[in-house]
Amino acid sequence: MNDADFLPNDLAACQRLLLAAFREATERERRLADAERNAEAAERRASESGQQVTELGRVLDETAASFAQLREEHAATLEELAWYKRWVHGRRSERLADGEGQGHLFDVIPPTAEGVADREPAELPPSIAAGRPRRRRRELDLSRLPHHRH
Repeated sequence: MNDADFLPNDLAACQRLLLAAFREATERERRLADAERNAEAAERRASESGQQVTELGRVLDETAASFAQLREEHAATLEELAWYKRWVHGRRSERLADGEGQGHLFDVIPPTAEGVADREPAELPPSIAAGRPRRRRRELDLSRLPHHRH
């Protein structure tokens, strides 16, 4: 291809052609610079959003841990409140909390297919078998009162 045929012989037309090529080159350079700036900004935003995601994940983990701790504290507080309610409003025999394994009156073992016939009834301790002695009613002894004869 011969470049001599492509350029015009007129000086003004040649200048117009060169100015148009120059404008097009500067426009392409400007677009390239904008694209590079946009790419850098997108990378920056991506890294910032990645940092935000890791920060939010850390905050979420801390919140979950504190929530679990608060749940445990809440359960302990409810248990303590129930104990105080039993102490204030319960019968005297119910005021003391049962020890672990002391909550049942009888030794209850769930029946199984094999162990139903093999099970023997549990013996009661002597203090429960004999029963608690009852308090005697207080009766007035009139013979001990002072006597005055008129």
